[in-house]
Amino acid sequence: AAAGADFIGLIFVSKSARCVSVDQAKAIVQALREFRELDCRIELGFPAQGDAPRWFRACADTLGAACGGQGRPLVVGVFMDQSVKEVNRIALETGIDLIQLHGGETPAFEAQCCLPTVRVVHVDAEATAGGSSEPVSAGRLVDGPACALLLDTSVKGGASGGTGKTFDWNIARDLGHGVGHDDSDGGRGPLPLVMAGGLTPDNVAQAVETARPWGVDVASGVEVDGQPGVKDHDKIKAFVRAAKSVELC
Repeated sequence: AAAGADFIGLIFVSKSARCVSVDQAKAIVQALREFRELDCRIELGFPAQGDAPRWFRACADTLGAACGGQGRPLVVGVFMDQSVKEVNRIALETGIDLIQLHGGETPAFEAQCCLPTVRVVHVDAEATAGGSSEPVSAGRLVDGPACALLLDTSVKGGASGGTGKTFDWNIARDLGHGVGHDDSDGGRGPLPLVMAGGLTPDNVAQAVETARPWGVDVASGVEVDGQPGVKDHDKIKAFVRAAKSVELC
């Protein structure tokens, strides 16, 4: 938090080396509430749903205002293919602000969640921008109930997320600035995206410069070498500094 991160993620996926217990999460959330100006869960009010670009832009404005005010950093709980009952129980018990759904959860699942959700969009690690195959499923780009979209690398026959592998950043650029980029209808515009997948302090500035995402996400890229789940504070500071060094117009 002191490094300037706007969001901090807590992983509740049991098979992950980064998984935290409910008690650990509660302690982290309490510590973060003491750090930020507002010592309670942030209430995020979102507008009525519209087409995807307008919806996600409005949600991004709401999240940005929360991070720029008393709420920074917001705490995101990461779940994957768990029951909605378990997701809601953990979310309410720990006091997190947002739910990130990293599996195959549907919009119907999102609608049952007790907090605003972030939807993962898996990007094939081998796909290229402008290639013959679609790099992501178009059905994952529809509007709400999720308030944000996160692109992460998917490896065939392997993990979806947490791989430490990058994807073609031009895919994020094209999705973010090619979907609904025509402003002539009074509000459509770029699609705000959070980008993850193999980002490090050494490459995040180039990634931001290339893709111009709304935000970036990191896990393995700021960990102690050879120790999954153990964060390196110097790497975290360097990552945040590099990510925010790029001027976006």
